[in-house]
Amino acid sequence: HIVPIHDAGRWLDGRPFYTMPLLPGGSLAERLDAIRDGTSAEPLVRLVRWFSSTCMAVHAAHRAGVVHRDLKPGNFVLGPTGELLVADFGLARVSRDNLLVKADGPLERTRIGTPIGTPYYMPPEQARGDLPNIGPWSDVYSLGAILYEILTLRPPFLAHSFAELIVSILEAPPEPPKQARDDREVPRDLAALALRCLEKDPALRPTSAAELVEVIDGWLEGRFESERRRAAVADLLASARDARARADERAAAISERRRGLVERWASTPDHAPVTQKEPLWAEEEVVSDLERIREGEEGTAITALEAALRLAPSSVEVRDELASLHLTRRSRYAARGQRDRAIEDERRAIAAGGA
Repeated sequence: HIVPIHDAGRWLDGRPFYTMPLLPGGSLAERLDAIRDGTSAEPLVRLVRWFSSTCMAVHAAHRAGVVHRDLKPGNFVLGPTGELLVADFGLARVSRDNLLVKADGPLERTRIGTPIGTPYYMPPEQARGDLPNIGPWSDVYSLGAILYEILTLRPPFLAHSFAELIVSILEAPPEPPKQARDDREVPRDLAALALRCLEKDPALRPTSAAELVEVIDGWLEGRFESERRRAAVADLLASARDARARADERAAAISERRRGLVERWASTPDHAPVTQKEPLWAEEEVVSDLERIREGEEGTAITALEAALRLAPSSVEVRDELASLHLTRRSRYAARGQRDRAIEDERRAIAAGGA
C-alpha cells in the first residue's frame, strides 16, 4: 500500500528520473471534498478500511527506518484496483542524523527550527521545527489528524492564518470529534483513537501505526462493541441482584412484622379501646410502606434485567434470573389471593424462558 517505484536512474544528460504507475483514481482528499460538497456518499466503513491499510503501510515504512513527515489526505491516492496507497515521500527522512536521504546519497540537510510538512496535519514537534525529536510518533500524529478529518470532514484545527494555526497545534486541545460534527455519526472508539494520536506529548500517543490498525480492526469487527455489551450486561445483572437481595431482606423483615401483628391482633379483643388498637394500625402502615419499598426494589431489578436482556437476548443467566424473580412474585401474589397479578408474573416468567 505504498506507491511503487518501477525504475530509477539518470538520463544521458545527468538528470535523475524515476517511473511509477499512473494513478488516475484521485486522492483521499478529493474523496473527502466530494463528501463535504454532497456529490459523494462514501460510507464511513470504506473510508476507515482504506485508512487502516495506509496505517499498515506507514508502519512498514517505519520498520524500514523511514519517517514520512508529510502524511495528509492528498498523499493517500487510490490505486488501480481501488486500494489506497501512500505517496509522496519527498519530505521523508531516514532516522539518522537529521538527513534526508535518496538512493545515491545525502540530498539536503534540513534546517533545525524550520517547520516542514503540511500545517493542518503537522505534529507539535514538527511545527516547532524540533527535528531531532521527529520520528514515527510524528507520523502517528498526522495519521490521527487524517482520521479526525475522516470522522468530522474537517482538520483538527482551523485558523485564519498560518501563525494562528501553529499556535493551536502547539497549545490548544482538539475539539472532540462528536462536538466538531454533531450531524455526523462518529464512532466512539475511532474518536478516542484520533484524540490519542493528537496528544501534544508523543509519549501519550499510540506506540506505532500498527496500534491504530489493531484498534480500527477491532471496531470494524465489532469487537469493542461486543466487549462493551458484555460489560454492560454484567453491570446490569449485578445491579439487579443487589436490588433483589435488598428486596429479599426486606421481605424477611416484613414477614416477621406480619407474624407479630397477627399475634398481637389475636390477643386484642374486638371491644378493646381505640388507644389499644392504634399502635397496631400504625404497625400495619409501616408494613404497607415496607411492601411498597420492596415492590420498588423488585421493579428496579426487573428493569435492569430487561435492559440486560435487550443487550444480550440469548443470555441464559439473565433469562433465568428474570424468570426466577417473576416466579417469586407469582407465588407471593397467589398466596395473598391476588390472582390477576399472579397470572401476570407467571406469564412474564414463561416469556423469560425460565418456567
